[in-house]
Amino acid sequence: LISISATIPLPFPGRPIPDGIALLGALSAYAFTRRNSGASALPWFAVIYVITGLSMLMGPGDDTLYVQKLLSTCNFCASFFVGYVVFLIFRNRRPVKISKFFMRLAIFFLVGAVAENEVPLVKSFSDDVRDYVAVYQQPYDADARDLLMSGIVRPKFFSLEPSYLAKSYATMVVLSAAAAPAKARTWIVYSVMMMLGLYVMRSPTILAIAPV
Repeated sequence: LISISATIPLPFPGRPIPDGIALLGALSAYAFTRRNSGASALPWFAVIYVITGLSMLMGPGDDTLYVQKLLSTCNFCASFFVGYVVFLIFRNRRPVKISKFFMRLAIFFLVGAVAENEVPLVKSFSDDVRDYVAVYQQPYDADARDLLMSGIVRPKFFSLEPSYLAKSYATMVVLSAAAAPAKARTWIVYSVMMMLGLYVMRSPTILAIAPV
């Protein structure tokens, strides 16, 4: 989940695999969880992937865009598989434990965002990871705009750009609240975490996800 936020590719001769570390982790997790997964989902995956492939081939667009279409289709299929593996991992866990897990991840992102702006060593390490990822993807270069609009350089914490971090953080908070008991305390914690994230990360992405 952390590597998804950081969009770390997997080195591969010729062309790196986007988010390959997350996919590799999902494949490893699937190998450990498939014995307890009940009926095999592979036939359903095959149907979904065939339909997706046909839509790619038969969809409108310039014939010269087949490579881009193929990459987009592969990314979609990989994302679907990662989501399924996450479901397998958590489906037999108690909701309270699931809620605590995602809340800890949210706190990790929040503390990391604060540390990146306050602790030079953390910022240096974060920049090194981002520089590695930026070799394969377009780097974020709008720090001047951040200073003008937010008054600070918005934290990225290993992510390519601030919105990726904000999206990951807000999603973790939403999942934590969704798995927690429907009590007033849950919504208070949810609101406080969203406001803290908005203050620290200064990203409108949080405002878009918060109503969920």
